[in-house]
Amino acid sequence: MPRVALRPVVLIAVLALMAVIVGAQAPAPQPEEQETARIVVELLERGHMARPVIDDDIAVKWCDNFLKDLDPAKQYFLKADVVEFKKEAKTLDDQVREGNIDFARKVFDRFLVRQDERFKTQMDLLKKKPDFTVDESLTDDPEKLDYPVDKAEADERCRKKVKLDLLVAKVVEELDEPESIRKCTIRYRDRNRMWHQVDTSDLLQYYLTA
Repeated sequence: MPRVALRPVVLIAVLALMAVIVGAQAPAPQPEEQETARIVVELLERGHMARPVIDDDIAVKWCDNFLKDLDPAKQYFLKADVVEFKKEAKTLDDQVREGNIDFARKVFDRFLVRQDERFKTQMDLLKKKPDFTVDESLTDDPEKLDYPVDKAEADERCRKKVKLDLLVAKVVEELDEPESIRKCTIRYRDRNRMWHQVDTSDLLQYYLTA
């Protein structure tokens, strides 16, 4: 079971607790966030009907869920990033019991680096005219994909995705080329800006929800 499900009343209590204790915080973890992490683990173990224990097995699934929540299509993290993160997976249960949420910040900081790399590639690609006469495909099922081995492979996936987005805008939405580019530019900028606006409160919620 990848996720530990809470009864609705417990889930509401957890989210309410996080909202009250955490609030809008600076990027660096604060004692309030650390205490929240400890309390959430206690609530999970006491409040779930099956009385689960947050152990190494759960920690590994937790790590996997967190990575998938940030990068569901495997477009951003490199394989080396994931290998590095998974080395710590079995320690997450011990870390969170101590109020240590450094792993969440480490992973998210790397995600922002990769997000910025892909965003730059997207902006560069939008300055070039794609060749729609070339017959090529893009795998959209992440279960059939591994993480890209390097930036070159990640950028190639990004190129195909940008080409697809422009093609959809052209064929499905019937937009001309300048409008298609304008629309994609706004979408990519908004997505990149959204991730950079994630604060510690948001990040803690993503992490503990995983």
